[in-house]
Amino acid sequence: MTQDSQDPAAPRALAPITVRERIEALDVIRGVALVGIFLMNVEWFTRPIAELGTGVDVTQTGLSYAASWFIYTFVQGKFWTMFSLLFGMGFAVMLTRSEDNQRAFVTPYLRRIVGLFLFGSAHFVMLWTGDILHNYAVTALALLLIVTRGWKAWFAILLSVAATGFASGSHSWWTTGAFLVLAALAGVLVFRTQIDRWYKLLGMLLAAIAAVVALGPTSESMAVNAGVMGLLAIFIYFLNRGPISRFYKFGVAIYLLPLVLGLGYLVGTLTVPSMKPNVTVEQQKQRDERLVKRAEEIAAEKKLYTTGTYMDAVRHRAKEYSEELPKMAEGGLLALSLFLIGFWFVRSGVMTNIRENLPVFRRLASWTLPAGLLLTLASVGLHSSYVPGHGREPTVILSRLLFELGALPLCLGYVSGLVLLMSSQWGARLLSPLRHAGRMALTNYLGASLVAGLYFFGYGLGHFGQVSRAGQVLFVAVVFGLQLLFSKLWLSYFLYGPMEWLWRAITYWQLPPMRREAQPQVAATAHA
Repeated sequence: MTQDSQDPAAPRALAPITVRERIEALDVIRGVALVGIFLMNVEWFTRPIAELGTGVDVTQTGLSYAASWFIYTFVQGKFWTMFSLLFGMGFAVMLTRSEDNQRAFVTPYLRRIVGLFLFGSAHFVMLWTGDILHNYAVTALALLLIVTRGWKAWFAILLSVAATGFASGSHSWWTTGAFLVLAALAGVLVFRTQIDRWYKLLGMLLAAIAAVVALGPTSESMAVNAGVMGLLAIFIYFLNRGPISRFYKFGVAIYLLPLVLGLGYLVGTLTVPSMKPNVTVEQQKQRDERLVKRAEEIAAEKKLYTTGTYMDAVRHRAKEYSEELPKMAEGGLLALSLFLIGFWFVRSGVMTNIRENLPVFRRLASWTLPAGLLLTLASVGLHSSYVPGHGREPTVILSRLLFELGALPLCLGYVSGLVLLMSSQWGARLLSPLRHAGRMALTNYLGASLVAGLYFFGYGLGHFGQVSRAGQVLFVAVVFGLQLLFSKLWLSYFLYGPMEWLWRAITYWQLPPMRREAQPQVAATAHA
């Protein structure tokens, strides 16, 4: 990979961001997000991931139960949310730099997405099945469709996904295609200051196409879903006010939509007799079969990670990956909503001019923290643990809805609190070491999985199922403490972490300088 010569009339190539152009606040928040992500993930290195979604581990006692309850209440769902916000912020930083320097953006960013997908896929197969990076790659495509105005990029991305779905014959690939068509719809609606009737018609057409692609032209529920998409299009249109604020409004609308639909379903089951779920004998049989299959998966996973070899684990993860790959868009809607909110934080200048926007963060913290805490504690008060097979009980549905509803405001409260803390001298000194880990977020994220796998799995030290939740917290503290030291030492000699350097090389298709003395001296453009 080398620096290509450019035609003077063509857009210049986008270059890697320099140290002086970094927004230090984002690096600190990334460091905090890494801790939260690791606290969530570590549990599933010593427990079968097939047990995911059961809430607080009821087998824990004493201090370990308290640790499990605390992490479930204040960490779970809040820090992947934070990571998603940061992803959207990073997208906006890169886009802004390309616009300021009149440089091409779409091609480098597509390479960046490919790099992310490759890292995530390798992480899934080689280290751990809980990877989220490959899912982020698909959602990043959706974000690109929303922000990019060029029809050629839209056509190329959608055609490639449609061709893959046709070749594989998988219904899930068509769902992914529908997800990206909806992103194109959002691009039509969100990016136009004045939407005339032709764009509204195009929006409705795209919504109908999305429903047909996702469900098939003969599906009985196609008309209903097409109607829902149309209502969403109208809702987005009414939110479409203001060239920048529309991004966070659209993000919040997407985030709330499934929760509002879920709440409507819950109210309907409680008030309309015909909507109450009546479990038939056949449905009960199917539920029992699912529970038996789940128990078998849990037993197989325990055996694999206690006595299996590394190659046994790789083969198992490769099989799961082949089944997971067509379903990458599942859950993408929530991630996309968070990408858009993060995008707004940077494009509005709120995150790039923190000193001037401290009142914004104070107002945000003043209501998001109490609102998020109230919703989360109400959820945990109803249910902190869930019994498999009872997910349709009204109190369980309400508990899960409240938990998801509280995750975003509590996450925004955390981010605002961190920014306010960094604005004080003592807070900046306290949090400053985290910036080193944040600058090497990809390296540290993958490194944490490598260390945890070697410690817990049977092909390593073999502590699977033997470490309590409190012990897991101690493990995270030790490993992350070592990562902080390693990151600071590494960055005293090098400009980027090893995986960050490789990702930049893929993104910009040139080898960026690695050693610190090679860093060019440039004027700062985006300091907090």
